[in-house]
Amino acid sequence: MSNLYETLEVSKNASKEVIDKAYHVLVKKYHPDLQASEEKKKDAQIKMQKINEAYDILSDNKKRQIYNLKLEQELEKQKRKEYQKRFNEFQREEIIRNQSQREERKWQGDKDTYQNNSNSSYQNIMKIQNEIFNSYKKAYDNYSKRKYRNENKKWTLKRFLGLIEALAVLAIIMVFLWLFPPTNKLIINMYETNIVIKLVADVIKYAFIGIWDGINGLFPNVN
Repeated sequence: MSNLYETLEVSKNASKEVIDKAYHVLVKKYHPDLQASEEKKKDAQIKMQKINEAYDILSDNKKRQIYNLKLEQELEKQKRKEYQKRFNEFQREEIIRNQSQREERKWQGDKDTYQNNSNSSYQNIMKIQNEIFNSYKKAYDNYSKRKYRNENKKWTLKRFLGLIEALAVLAIIMVFLWLFPPTNKLIINMYETNIVIKLVADVIKYAFIGIWDGINGLFPNVN
């Protein structure tokens, strides 16, 4: 997976203005019509295709967020591969070293020393393996937390419409309860006898009156 930030020669935290400026600079530098030879024109065309693809994604906020998540996943994957590679190399070195030590100890006949060193090598392997596992777990937890924060801090149109829909359903239920005689009588009785309910209802009533007066103030010629 190519790094689009490196293609545009900007940092991962670059602003939209910095990305736009970098794109225009690279267009002037690699535009095929500005190249001296046919070979350079072909190379510039390939370069410009990559630059345009990178700019198309990084200049769009939604596409950039999706790309950043994929990039983080790719980086975490590369880290895990690097940790595994280091661990495999360590294991190979330990195997070679242990084979050499076994041959030497077998020739010397020192069984006790051989057993102690074998245990030490095993402990070293387990220590490295635990370090790799903990590093991977920490990196994955950090990525999961960042992804959860990014997904939950977005205030999308769908969530806003859902809130409006819920409020509308609640308003319809309240109107139905008010128009239904038994519940109307019960609501009036609770309003007159319960101080807390009366206080809350009055606050809501005056809030709606204030909102209505504000709307009338914005549109004085409607009436």
